[in-house]
Amino acid sequence: MRAFFSWIDPKYLAIVIVVIALFIYDILQAGAPERLRGEIASSNDAEFVVPYLAHADPRLADAAWDNVSEHPREFASAITGLLADGNLNEQIAAISAINEFNLELAPDAAWSLLQTGPATLQAQALKYLARTGEKIDPQIVTATYYAAIKPSDKAIIVEYGLTSLPEDQAADLLIDALADSSKDVKFAVLDAAKKIAGDSRMRILIEALQYSELLAPFAIIELKKLGEDAYDVLLDALDDRRSMVVAGAAEALGEIGNPEALEHLLGLFTDTSYDVLESAGKAAGKLADEEHFNLFFGWIQSSRPDSIKSIPAIHAFGSGKWVTAGDRLMQIASDPGFEKGLRKASIEALGEMQYEDAYDFLYGIASDTEMTENIRRAAITALGRFPSDRSFDFLRTALRDVTNFEVRCAAAEGLGLMSGRPEAVDELMLAANDEDIGKVLNAIVKALGDLGDRRAIPAIEAARPNVFREAVCDFAIAKIEYLNID
Repeated sequence: MRAFFSWIDPKYLAIVIVVIALFIYDILQAGAPERLRGEIASSNDAEFVVPYLAHADPRLADAAWDNVSEHPREFASAITGLLADGNLNEQIAAISAINEFNLELAPDAAWSLLQTGPATLQAQALKYLARTGEKIDPQIVTATYYAAIKPSDKAIIVEYGLTSLPEDQAADLLIDALADSSKDVKFAVLDAAKKIAGDSRMRILIEALQYSELLAPFAIIELKKLGEDAYDVLLDALDDRRSMVVAGAAEALGEIGNPEALEHLLGLFTDTSYDVLESAGKAAGKLADEEHFNLFFGWIQSSRPDSIKSIPAIHAFGSGKWVTAGDRLMQIASDPGFEKGLRKASIEALGEMQYEDAYDFLYGIASDTEMTENIRRAAITALGRFPSDRSFDFLRTALRDVTNFEVRCAAAEGLGLMSGRPEAVDELMLAANDEDIGKVLNAIVKALGDLGDRRAIPAIEAARPNVFREAVCDFAIAKIEYLNID
């Protein structure tokens, strides 16, 4: 061995030894966090586990939070001790844990944090006091809100503090908060609005509908829950310049069920937006009587139907009230002599009504590689309306079709309709990891948002740099988080 090293300059030999030593050290150190993580996750020693709630390494912090979440009462004393004696980050973690796990805190301690603590501690203290029913001076709430800088703090104050104010004052501040650049604050406003009654709540929802692109669809959801009280607001929304809002308002009116809305919906049957035509047709189908269905059927019976008003008429049949139109819709869908928009709408309506006699027909179009692109794509998506194993297997395979990205888009859209199958989320998350075409990623991300499974949020965030439009990620995550709120 000595002979082997004798030809090496001692200076270089020393460098080699140092490099090897550092390499071995790195290997040993790499396993240390994982070992520590395991100890934190399994330990019952509260004094050991609780400080890691505030650790800078998210792996260690997550292990502590997971451990505490399993039996929080056993860690309660250590958590309140950390709040009293810890540094700022530890105090923030402690009060957050107290709120997260509904642990008890002496009211005097919470009041002290609210009045003298830094902004994040104030926000969490306010949340605790509001959650436990304490009456808070409106001036303190207002001052805390205007002093907050971090969006997460503002969101907490909006949701738990502003709703303790008199309704008119709360509504004014909540409407002001809609102008905040943070989407977390904007959604906190909608959550807070649920706790406010009457005209003040309606003011907030109208403001969110009119002036926030992100919140508009969710404001419509909340307005729909108000039923007849929101009827006039939704009617006014049919005149909005944004087709997304018009389409959402039309669908909401169909679900509210006031038959007087039908004539207003029929007025949209010549709109220039396909989304509006589709939504107006679906809504009209829920309100139409036999006379109107006969009128719609007459439009599509023509050898050359009007391609504008017949599209919403076709979607009206998607409500399922008149399945006898199914055979006619299959005729239109299969005839190349009809305008493509009518054929596409017919396929979509057959899926919406879940017309079983059309399943093999739709499956055949979806499988036909020679079929016109947008017709085949509509059929692939329509299979998602039939949540059978056969449909799922087809869509899962189509999602991996490396020869045609449009097929992958359609398959993603179809899987996004299979809300009763958790494995659809798994397939979409796998596809998001492998996909490199922005348009397909858009379809995948939107489908994950529609399915509403929180497991998908990391996959959506990972897709953000490569999607065709980044806003689709924001909307999908917002949809998952907002629609999962109790």
